[in-house]
Amino acid sequence: MTYGIEVFSSNGTFQLGTTVEEALTVVSSGTITAGNSISLNPSNQIIAFNRTDNGFIRGNTNATGTLWTSHASYGTVKYIILERMSTKAEDSAGTYGIRIVKSDGSTRNYSSNYSKGVEIISVVAPNSVGNAQIQDANGNLPPDMIYLGNPTDIYAAPGSQAFNFQSGVGGLRQETFRFFHTATSAFPRIGIGAEGIYSFFLNGSQTRIRFLNHSSIIVLKQKG
Repeated sequence: MTYGIEVFSSNGTFQLGTTVEEALTVVSSGTITAGNSISLNPSNQIIAFNRTDNGFIRGNTNATGTLWTSHASYGTVKYIILERMSTKAEDSAGTYGIRIVKSDGSTRNYSSNYSKGVEIISVVAPNSVGNAQIQDANGNLPPDMIYLGNPTDIYAAPGSQAFNFQSGVGGLRQETFRFFHTATSAFPRIGIGAEGIYSFFLNGSQTRIRFLNHSSIIVLKQKG
């Protein structure tokens, strides 16, 4: 880099700078009760999910990516909506802090005048997680873990989500999640699991096929 500013963590990992194309800020947060929806602008925003207890996050993203609807059977879900900083006005126009713009001198890609941000923990590549479909010793189908540790402030952002399961018919789980705040005998782990299954019935017998994530999944932590 021949101009601008770069910031590194104590272990030498690059964090932000004028060469970064985009950063994200939290523009909305709340909870969605079972069966309800939240809208977003897919060109500038993404939605991420969390829950405060053990359980599933299952729902459906509509065809245009502008609406997510929580499935009616799976309780209250926490969400945050993140937007690109270059498209969102700052929360305040303070006279302190730091503001970073691109080399054009005007496009903002970071500012400390946003009140809430996120830390990206990891990005899960497409076609890498879903459901192993191999039963453990308890007869359970454990999900692939995308985060290990206390998930209280950790959110999972799918590219899109699809869940349609009907008893006796089958259906689809695509980019759905399971939160483990406490370990159980069936699932002795703490963290977040990702699921993906296509299920169908043939001659009265159910068949499950591994269905990997078709888009990236961002694992992130809300800050501020």
